[in-house]
Amino acid sequence: MGREVLNMDPENWKNPQEKIYGSENTDNFKPYIAYEYSRGSGDPFRRTELIYKGKVLKQFHQLGGSITKVSTYFTNNKEVLLTISIDVTDKCFYYTNPNTAEPIDENTDFDSIVTKKETILYRGFIVMILDNIKKNSKLVYDDLSDEVKKKFWRGRDILFDLKNKPGGNNKTYISEVTDIQVDIGVEQTNGTVTKVKHVPKVKPFYIRGLRNANAQQVSLGYGFPNEPLEEFTVYYEGEFGGYRDPLLVVLTLYKVVGDLTYVESEYYISRNEYDTRWDIIRISGGGLNDENIKKVLDNIKEFTELKVSMLNSLRSRLADITEGLIIDLSKTTSESGIYDSGNSRKIPYKKTTYVDYNAVSHAHGFTSFTIKGINITKNLPISSSLLPTSNERLCILKVFYNSTQNTDYPLMIYFQYATSEKRWICRHYGDKQWTELVDCPSSDTDFSKIKESILKYSVPNVTIDVSKASGKYQPYGNSLDFTVLSNSVDSSGYNFTHIESGNKPFKIKGVTHSQTTLNDPSNLLLVELIKSTGTKTRTYFKRSGRNTTSWVILNEDSQLSGNDLSSKLKELMNEYDQSKSASENSHKGEQSPEQEGTETKSTTLDNQPKDDKDLSINPSSVQHSSNKSGAIVGVILCILLVGLVIRKVGPSVRTYIVNRYPRLRF
Repeated sequence: MGREVLNMDPENWKNPQEKIYGSENTDNFKPYIAYEYSRGSGDPFRRTELIYKGKVLKQFHQLGGSITKVSTYFTNNKEVLLTISIDVTDKCFYYTNPNTAEPIDENTDFDSIVTKKETILYRGFIVMILDNIKKNSKLVYDDLSDEVKKKFWRGRDILFDLKNKPGGNNKTYISEVTDIQVDIGVEQTNGTVTKVKHVPKVKPFYIRGLRNANAQQVSLGYGFPNEPLEEFTVYYEGEFGGYRDPLLVVLTLYKVVGDLTYVESEYYISRNEYDTRWDIIRISGGGLNDENIKKVLDNIKEFTELKVSMLNSLRSRLADITEGLIIDLSKTTSESGIYDSGNSRKIPYKKTTYVDYNAVSHAHGFTSFTIKGINITKNLPISSSLLPTSNERLCILKVFYNSTQNTDYPLMIYFQYATSEKRWICRHYGDKQWTELVDCPSSDTDFSKIKESILKYSVPNVTIDVSKASGKYQPYGNSLDFTVLSNSVDSSGYNFTHIESGNKPFKIKGVTHSQTTLNDPSNLLLVELIKSTGTKTRTYFKRSGRNTTSWVILNEDSQLSGNDLSSKLKELMNEYDQSKSASENSHKGEQSPEQEGTETKSTTLDNQPKDDKDLSINPSSVQHSSNKSGAIVGVILCILLVGLVIRKVGPSVRTYIVNRYPRLRF
């Protein structure tokens, strides 16, 4: 039978090749372009070679005769081939570009994933995979959502089957879906235990699942490891020749050259009283010798599970290195690596850079783990009330930063539990305390929402302390330094400027005088807001009346300064004094003695509108009258009344106090 040649260059789709017809799809996979090749008759391809840019791809040399369709997926400029999919009778193979920065040639070794026909990847899932390849220059499995991962098998995934035993003609078997051959070999260990190795034809490999001696699917409480493996070894009860009762499976990790997150360790999967639900631990080092393995097997037989507490001599060796981790955010100084959590636990971490931010995955590669705490630095822990408890297992702990270069200041932390529950905690830049994130991203792969949240929390949100008249101070609950500058405006006014010492923009969430929250706007005269962009950068606001908290625009044209400013302030003082007198006369006799002399209206900080707009404001100026303490009360509160609907103020807040009395000292 002759061979067929399929040229996958985008411009060739219109030309029939060996009665193979192509079609172009520019709509369903936007922003990508797909090409599909099949026989019009529906017949399968014969032995086929794939050609791209004039070169025969050796990985696809003379494909078999059950192919029904070949599809290719390109970037929207048709320059980069991202994925080739090949449909056969009962499954579909996806071959992904291993490095989009390099040209594809005849020796390119494509990564592969496989789906069964009943779990076919629909359009949305394919676009997610293409996005992943384009962003990372290759397919990064860990960046895919759990929903997508469940749809396919990696090309090196293996379902190990313990019903296959040594002896007779059963020396090999074929893994489901990926069709990888697994050889079975037996090794006697001192005549006391039977050790059987299942050796796949590929290395490294991944464990997709496990069947017991009765061919039943085995589950683990928190899933199978997701790391490349070197060896799969089964230990049976009894001496050489007995294969009836597998008690223990040992998984030996594969050390990838240059992998700085590699932790020397082994997984021990042990049978318990349940035939189809086994246990798993991860122990440090190169595993146990044969003598100690025998003790483990005897322990499993006696207690129908691995009871480490009853193995005094091995208790420390069998300690699960995925439990009780102390996460330290200050120790992730490289792109990837390992740090000591301080309790004989090694924690691998890996940084991933995204557009405008980066994230660090702690306990990277661990299938699941528990934590004892999280330290921002050695002596600065996060409150335990916000963290998972010591017996709640996590499968992802990822920390997010508003930078693509460094990991100096964490803003958000993502927890994904082994139960699939998801939680976020966050803080504004400079905050000492963390809080639960409510309007949160759906997962650690919800990139647009993560970026939006990081931009929000990268802006400090502080409580201004107007008792500070000069020098430096740290707002309550915040670690940032603020500088207060003061000077007189004219004979009756003073100006206090609060500046974040690093000249960062900031938001105001509250105002205090020392530890007292301020809430009296009654003495406030005029607010000046200076926008950082736009045609009208300066706007003045005045209250609509002496005893109201509503505001109207006074002027949007020119800056008030000098004599014009003084005249406007005197005009407003007279206007408000007249309004106050009229109000008092109209209400005279209606108040009880206890009520006389008190304000009839007040506004508290708790009732201010929430910060949900996107207007960027530069320094805000406020003009004020009455005595000094009353002036300060109104000054900053006015900024809140108008400014809390604004995303940013700063890098400074300017308050102008117009005073009929001598300046008070704090």
